[in-house]
Amino acid sequence: MIEKAIISRIDFCILEMGVVVVTKFQKVNGRGICPQGPETKPAGFDLEGALTWCEQNGFTVRRWPGGARAWLGKPWPIRTRNQIQRMRHKIGRLTAARAFGDENMLGLDFAFDF
Repeated sequence: MIEKAIISRIDFCILEMGVVVVTKFQKVNGRGICPQGPETKPAGFDLEGALTWCEQNGFTVRRWPGGARAWLGKPWPIRTRNQIQRMRHKIGRLTAARAFGDENMLGLDFAFDF
């Protein structure tokens, strides 16, 4: 029997000059598998249009400065507790170094975003 692969999550990362990297993750019969190779979209890629398409096709979308993530259906955490704690610590150091403004970190949930 041929298993049907379903795109279950899509990550969008905005790089310099407006280039967007799109990585799609599949589930086969409920099991997660490795992501499909990232696709690099050129500057001018309609990210908002892609996110709107996701929302209109059953995906839940979360946005933040520099990226977005879309899950088919209800979102699920993408990180473990230890990974979340490391991210909080790292962001704290970066904020202290003024790499990010505090306003960019408001509302982020490290289990789902970033």
